[in-house]
Amino acid sequence: YDDITLRYVGRAIPPAESNLPLKALTPLELDLGSGDCTIVCPKLEQLQTAARRLAEAIEANTQHVPRRVDDTVAPQTLGRGPILVMGNLIVSAVAKKLYFEGYDFTDYAWPGRGGYVVRTIRDPFGTTANVLMIGGSYPEDIVRAAASTEEIVATRGPKLGYLNDVTLGKNADLIAGWSSEFLKDDAEWKRDGSLGSWEYLWQIGRA
Repeated sequence: YDDITLRYVGRAIPPAESNLPLKALTPLELDLGSGDCTIVCPKLEQLQTAARRLAEAIEANTQHVPRRVDDTVAPQTLGRGPILVMGNLIVSAVAKKLYFEGYDFTDYAWPGRGGYVVRTIRDPFGTTANVLMIGGSYPEDIVRAAASTEEIVATRGPKLGYLNDVTLGKNADLIAGWSSEFLKDDAEWKRDGSLGSWEYLWQIGRA
């Protein structure tokens, strides 16, 4: 059975060059004054309090109050966005979806206790709604991320472009030491096995 020949009889496939040039992406923009702006937040009391404060800060800069919904919502029902996702893999169903699909990696290990992230994600749900991930490894860190978002809105205004504000927590030295070793061969993907692989991330999510 090692002499099998496969013959494709379908429509001719044009060479890749005929599909170029690719269209440039539109500039990334999250308009927090949009009527579809939504804060997605778990039911944890301290996070709900932080979400209310964030909504008030956005209202002060836009004269519009963003919706606040539970983290179990289907993202496809949230319109054009932007969608502000508060949480991490463990506490938020929407953040878990982002995690499993490779858009965000906020969990108990990263960015670590005391750290937080505020970062944009372009249309992860295929609905044209861009996401602002407001996350941290523990609830108090997510609260810090929300407070940082309030400051960003106050200083930059309600229309945000690309953001990647990451503050590492107590594991910063370990994370930097581990990742710098792998960056040496970054031109060629050699990350396999348990740690550092998609299988590892999937196992974390199942925990």
